[in-house]
Amino acid sequence: MAINCDYLMCAVLSCAALHMHIHQPGDHKMRRAAHDYFGNAILVLRRQLPQINSSNADLVFAASILIAFQSSTLWLDPCNKCDPSYRLPVQWLQMEQGVGKVLRAAAKPGALHSMRPLLEILPRKSVPGEVQDGLFRALGAAVNSAFDEDVETERAIRCALGHVMSIFRGIWTGEGGPMTRRRLLMFPVLLQPRFIEVLEAHDPRAIVLLAYFFAATKVVDQHWWLKGRAEYEVKGMLSLLPEEWKEHLAWPLAVVLEGEAAVRRSELGPSSLALTESSEEAAESVMCCLSRSPTFSPSVSVYTGCSVTSC
Repeated sequence: MAINCDYLMCAVLSCAALHMHIHQPGDHKMRRAAHDYFGNAILVLRRQLPQINSSNADLVFAASILIAFQSSTLWLDPCNKCDPSYRLPVQWLQMEQGVGKVLRAAAKPGALHSMRPLLEILPRKSVPGEVQDGLFRALGAAVNSAFDEDVETERAIRCALGHVMSIFRGIWTGEGGPMTRRRLLMFPVLLQPRFIEVLEAHDPRAIVLLAYFFAATKVVDQHWWLKGRAEYEVKGMLSLLPEEWKEHLAWPLAVVLEGEAAVRRSELGPSSLALTESSEEAAESVMCCLSRSPTFSPSVSVYTGCSVTSC
């Protein structure tokens, strides 16, 4: 497909060059190639988006997926490691939103051909209702504590909460690794654009929800493109939160320390944190044990009418 399509070939070469650059940081030629091909692919692809049809839908979709995938691995780019300051993965989310636009535009019958099997393995619908377990009571209470009168913002935040809940419900009900991977991969595509805007503005609710999402990725941490990312993102997000919000990252931090086993526990108690003396950085970050937090009041419940596909 890429041999006869310049922008798809640019996307392929960009991914290949970045992979080589990650493993050979001193190779400046690969660094330039990765960044140049990436820019060229995006530039040309943007011109294709308004005119998707049956003849180019497969090519546009394939290029979009590669660009989004490369955006998700930019945290491994040695060039970014020269700057110690953490940046939220806004670019990755924006690129994934582009994949969503392509999907919607190419949803016409006959628009996609070789790529259509990817659309047939999307996650099953999961409609969140009233939440009873302690973890979501705490998460929902954190979201409710900073109510925004802007209707669009509130809807975007609650939709993101619904998607996060669906991911964890799938894990806890044992639906299996392939379906969990699909939910994780679809999460950024299903987000509302407004959520990314408030995340970029460092809304603490958006940061906390995204931290919970990355905590869930520990169940697929064996994949090279995700290995270590939960730690990187959760600790980075902790550095951006105001002091009064840091306690809400206690559970994602516990997951970072304990790994997959912590993700599969739906209830969080004091022993779940399992902080050790060797984990001084994480211990300092956890401001207090969630068992003493007012967000764990048994009377708190959360309701969201947003399903995985309704946003």
